[in-house]
Amino acid sequence: FVYGLYGQNGSGKTALISSLGLLKRVLSGGSVPEEFSKLIELGKEYAQFNFKFDLLTGDFSYKIFYSFKIRIRKQETIPTLALFQEVKDSPESEQARHIEIFDELFKFAMQEPEASRMTEVINTHTCANSAFGPQSKYLDLVGNNKNDDTKLIVAKQLASQLSRSFVFSTELLQAISTEAGKHKSSPQRHISNDAVLILAWMKYYALNFLFVVDTRDTHLSSYQLMELHVNYKNTTVTITFHLDKPTLIREDLVQSVESSIKGMNGVLSQIIPGMTIGFVTLNSELMKDGHKGLNVQLTSRRDGKELPLSCESEGIIKIISILRLLISVFNQPHVTVAIDELDSGIFEYLLGEILKIIAEQGKGQLIFTSHNLRPLETLRKEFIAFTTTDPLNRYTRLTGVKTTNNLRDFYFRKILLNSGPENIYNPTSNAEIAFAMREASGAIYG
Repeated sequence: FVYGLYGQNGSGKTALISSLGLLKRVLSGGSVPEEFSKLIELGKEYAQFNFKFDLLTGDFSYKIFYSFKIRIRKQETIPTLALFQEVKDSPESEQARHIEIFDELFKFAMQEPEASRMTEVINTHTCANSAFGPQSKYLDLVGNNKNDDTKLIVAKQLASQLSRSFVFSTELLQAISTEAGKHKSSPQRHISNDAVLILAWMKYYALNFLFVVDTRDTHLSSYQLMELHVNYKNTTVTITFHLDKPTLIREDLVQSVESSIKGMNGVLSQIIPGMTIGFVTLNSELMKDGHKGLNVQLTSRRDGKELPLSCESEGIIKIISILRLLISVFNQPHVTVAIDELDSGIFEYLLGEILKIIAEQGKGQLIFTSHNLRPLETLRKEFIAFTTTDPLNRYTRLTGVKTTNNLRDFYFRKILLNSGPENIYNPTSNAEIAFAMREASGAIYG
């Protein structure tokens, strides 16, 4: 499945990718950094996010709904937090602002063959004297142990202070798992069994199968990092390589890294004919965990020459940095990859062909934004959506597109005519732009 999003600058394309990046952090149980506050509309107190999932596991399948809100609050010191970490006093003006996740709502319904309505299972808003509601579901999920209830209330407060989700906290998952264990031998499936299964799988999905490349995330915006998942003694080890400088890796992982790079080269040489990547060992040193480490530099190999990978163009470095993700989404049905500005630095014909191959033969889910319109000529219309000028209906698919239409030409016509139910472009005037440039000249140059 491929989902491409197009639209004019500032219309909400990157916001979609950033929201998926936020989702990954929330489901993983990690802290949400303040930079995600950019998703809160100016002048609004909070932003709300709603997500729907389909889960198929063994003999059971579920429809899942999860929503939460985020807001910015000044970091406050509360007694429960002092039990878990060192708290340093600071003046009010120096206290850090942090993201707070609140009003979490978790619902699910079992699908065929035992179809049922979606049930509200966890709601952190409708709870007066307990960690979450509804009260009947609270008793079903964690029982009526007062000591456990106190622990969950403390865990909820701690999650708020650390910018984490309470629903996907270790403490709540452990409490539900304990209750589910009491009903393990029951002939009828208990709601706690379903809840712990779903929550655990959602967390596992975020950690292992959801990948987000957001250009507004300074950690990834320059595409100078590449993750490799290598097999080592029947386990998967993730190594993050710097593409522009040496990377320290354990010596006993070198053979696994060579094998993984060899697999990537088979694809890379088809995308960029004659090119492969490798690495050279610069020196060795003792790592902090006591293992012997090697400093290795990634290289590019073409025409019998080997150069540091950092010498290659931005487009090639970007292709290499996301190549493993594209290979994963092509081969694995569980994988979701979201990439902002996928077209940046990539030759448009190559971009169109790669997306066409993934759309026709890929097993996973690729979500991307782009300004290059070549994919509109290679992908089917159902794989493309557009932003609108309506803040209450931000994303849409074009109507009236026939199978004989060229979607790229159709999109341009919609922009020029600015007609139909979908208002996809805020009109600009060439004459007014030219006039504004002439006026600006006097202000800039005097």
